[in-house]
Amino acid sequence: KGLVIALVAVVVVGTLAVVAEFVARGVVANQVEQQLRQAFALDAEQRVDVSVAGPVVLAQLASGQLTRIDATIPGGEAGSIRADVDLVGEGVALDPTAPSDRIEATLSVAESDVTRALGALGDTVVRDIELVEGEVRLVTGFDIFGIGVELVAGIVPTIDAGVVTLAPTSLELN
Repeated sequence: KGLVIALVAVVVVGTLAVVAEFVARGVVANQVEQQLRQAFALDAEQRVDVSVAGPVVLAQLASGQLTRIDATIPGGEAGSIRADVDLVGEGVALDPTAPSDRIEATLSVAESDVTRALGALGDTVVRDIELVEGEVRLVTGFDIFGIGVELVAGIVPTIDAGVVTLAPTSLELN
């Protein structure tokens, strides 16, 4: 009889631990989603996918650091640019004043959006778009007194205060 009671107690405690783990993962993912919505000024309809990886989230919370968080914001808009934002956080500190081990953001912008965003180039036609070591290089050209001149402008998509921007990084005249 004592063995049966002990077995039932172990099953109940185990079940409660599993339920608590699922609830904790959901609460952490929801909290990260809300912080991303605020940081990127996203509306309620914008999809945000968040997953919390690593062993036992309850133990991670107790340690003050999350092993890994993955988040995706598909089709986020900033003016005329639409970008998919993929975020990876490793060793993410729960205390906002403490450093995290690694936070990485990857922006994926469609070529057509980059070209449209560069309307400031006026009537210039972008001949080619290249990606070189994280820099988007726009190649264009024009003629001066019958001599062909190639202009290459480099930009890097960045996130500044939650807004996707295109920061100019280089300019070459060939």
